Amino acid sequence: MSRVTGHEAPRAIVERLSEAGGLEGVEICESLRGVPQMKGKPVIAVLTLRESGADPVNRQSAAARIITRLAVVVAIPLRNDPGGSRARLQLTPILETIRTHLAAFRPPGAKEPLIWREGRLAELTPSRAVWEEGFDLIWWVKT
Repeated sequence: MSRVTGHEAPRAIVERLSEAGGLEGVEICESLRGVPQMKGKPVIAVLTLRESGADPVNRQSAAARIITRLAVVVAIPLRNDPGGSRARLQLTPILETIRTHLAAFRPPGAKEPLIWREGRLAELTPSRAVWEEGFDLIWWVKT
């Protein structure tokens, strides 16, 4: 059985969300390439943000635990919505779908499921609202 790393997980998350009902009309990708040219529709980008080592190291198998922080970034275009209230109406069902389909999702080859850590407003401008969902993936690497 193959093992998943933090760099392989975004593709599995994109595939999982692409199959989810409730995200019709939303572009889902593994980069931020679609965000500047949103063309009036929401965009979801899945990114690896950082990786860090974590205790403990399994001395029996000589494996180190790695924690990868992943972001599922949702960008909603704003038109005549300076406070973002209409964007929130559009964002809420998207976030519910993301959380429903990713909470406890175990990417193929992963030994442990994703862990939801936080959600936050990353940006609110006259042209878009950007929300970031933070997930952790714990995986092991032989030392």
